[in-house]
Parts: sequence; structure tokens; C-alpha cells
Amino acid sequence: MALSHYISNDVFDKLLTAADREERLALTQVVNSEATVPLPPGELKKQMSLAAGHSVFNALRGGEGISYAEMLSDACDTLKVEGRRSYFSSPAHGVCIADADRSTAKVPDGVTQADRKIAVLEYIKDHQKMLLSKLMVDLYTGLTADQRRKVDAELDKLAKDNGLVSVSQGAALLALGNAGGFATYTLMSTLLSAVSFGTLSFGAYTFASTALSVVLGPVGWIALGAYAANKLGAPSSPKVVRMAATCSMVYERLVTTRALQRIA
Repeated sequence: MALSHYISNDVFDKLLTAADREERLALTQVVNSEATVPLPPGELKKQMSLAAGHSVFNALRGGEGISYAEMLSDACDTLKVEGRRSYFSSPAHGVCIADADRSTAKVPDGVTQADRKIAVLEYIKDHQKMLLSKLMVDLYTGLTADQRRKVDAELDKLAKDNGLVSVSQGAALLALGNAGGFATYTLMSTLLSAVSFGTLSFGAYTFASTALSVVLGPVGWIALGAYAANKLGAPSSPKVVRMAATCSMVYERLVTTRALQRIA
């Protein structure tokens, strides 16, 4: 199945095309840790899709990898995100997301192309938010007492800015993850920088690509690497989670700046 036949890969295409150089370099370094220049969007999509898929199934698919929606589903599976729907689940209109995603797959009568697109886009947005929320909670749980105090200060500010008052830190993390946009992007960046550097050097976050290259790059994902080594199991799992989470963060930045207005 050609990657272009997946509805979710329309989002993937637009995301990678709209991403800036530092974001694409961070993603390129997931599939090739020695890369010093980013892959072009089309080649990057191909390499990420292959890296996220199982080599045997990639061969059965004619050398193609998995779709963006399935990548998000696998990442959520890896992190054991509660309350999520499987990529192979059936939404209310009676067609599973996997079939809705494959534009060439047969679906029940009465299910329009618009229905399929809506179902896939909702699935993507829901799973991006759930993935980042779960990672936030996991990363926060692993902080030292000093790191947690520093993150709490940023968390309290973000919570108040988003209308959340007098909630537990765990609840605030989940709520901010659900809020999406700049709040999610800022908090995830703050957590990664806190765990990676022990301070909030990059916590007062802007969209500066110099900070982004550190937070989303190999150094910034030391925290996830340590977490993955203990909990994620399969060797490819940390890579899938890192790709999906980085894309989810970039998506939130692009939506916030209206760079992805047409698919948000």
C-alpha cells in the first residue's frame, strides 16, 4: 500500500513540509543518529514510516512502512496509554480507523470520504494529545525533588494561564496535555530540558530554533532513552515513541502558529 494512499499521511506530509529545519533535523536524527543535515520532507516521511514498521511487514507491504496514524497508535500502545482506541477499532460509523485511513479500502455503504477524513483527523489529534500527556506524567514522575520544584513553578504558571486553579500536579499535567497548542508544547519542552540538563535553562520557552534543536534533538531525549531502557521493551519502541512524540510537539507548534490551519 503506497504511503500516499493513507489519509493520515496527508497530515504527515503537511507537518514535515511546514516543520522548520531544526525540527526536521531532530526527526532525521531519530532514523540516523549521525545525520548533520535534515532529510527532505518526502524522504524523511519514507524513512520514518519504515523505521516505525516491522521489517517483515514492511517487506510484505512492498517496501512501504506504516502510516502516521498507526505510528501514533503504536507509540500509545508502547506507553500503555489508558482510554485510547486501537488503530483497528471501529468508530461510531462502523468502519475501523485502519480502513478509514487507507483511502483504497472498502468501507460500509453510506460512509463518505469526508466521514473517513474526519475520523482519521480526530484519531490523530486525540492520540497526539494522549501520547504527550502520558509522557509528561512519566517524565514528571522521574524528576528529582529539586527538578520537580522548578518544573512546578512553570506548571503553576501554565495552569493559571489556562484557567486551571488548585489542581494536583498530575491532573494539571494531563489537563495541559489535553489543552494542546502552546501550553502542551511549552510544558513538554520544560520537562525534557529539566530532566536532560537538571535545570530549566530552556524552560522559559519560545519558538527559538536554537532551543528547539537541543530539546528535540538527541540530548533532549536522554530522559526518554533512560525511561525506554527500563520500560519500553522492544528495541524499536523508543524510536517509535520519540518519532511520534516529536511529531506531536511539532504539530502543536504549527497549529498554534496557524501553519497547519487547513488540517487543524
